[in-house]
Amino acid sequence: KILRINLSNAKISYENYGIYKEFVGGRGINRYILFNELPLGVSPFDPSNIIAIGAGLLCGTVAPGAARINIDSKSPITCGVGSGSAGGYFGAEMKFAGISNIIITGKCSNISYIYIKDDSVKIVNAKDLRGKSTTETLKYLEKKHGDVKVLNIGPAGENLVKSACIIVDRSRAVGRCGLGAVMGSKNLKAIAIKGTGSMEVEDPDAFQKITKKITKKIMNNEFMKRRIEYG
Repeated sequence: KILRINLSNAKISYENYGIYKEFVGGRGINRYILFNELPLGVSPFDPSNIIAIGAGLLCGTVAPGAARINIDSKSPITCGVGSGSAGGYFGAEMKFAGISNIIITGKCSNISYIYIKDDSVKIVNAKDLRGKSTTETLKYLEKKHGDVKVLNIGPAGENLVKSACIIVDRSRAVGRCGLGAVMGSKNLKAIAIKGTGSMEVEDPDAFQKITKKITKKIMNNEFMKRRIEYG
């Protein structure tokens, strides 16, 4: 499903994924929604700007390298399409909660965070998190909600610094295009998510077979060996 959240009126709704099937993966759907729904000429910091978060098609499966989310919005740096991606576990957790994309509009009246647990979605006051670093925010949300995956902004995003990043988990950065500042303009400090479902594939045996084949090919690649050894 596609989860839509309007921060201004706290309206939460779901949309069926089916009509977007020709736009494979997270970024394709993000861009399609931006293209069709983002008002022309809108300021990146206007509440009507959209933050679109999309999990890759194979997130939540054992496919190698299938762990990334893409975040798309209108960039405060270029006023064009702002797009960045990050690894970590947030994308898989989206899929375990039954969500392929999260579409966020509006602006919270006070600094807040979104807490998602499967079908339950809440917008929570985050006054205790104002000015906190991304690591401090992560620890706070883990202490409060347990085993959640988190994307959040630090003081730079809160203060609309145009180069501000969004940090996923502890160290994965959506570093391009100032998307952390767009989150800050919406008074959105973080999103914490927990999914208790699973990802199923149509033909598990065939999927496992091709996954092993591709994984072996990757691990035997000389460039990949150097990356593993030296970073």
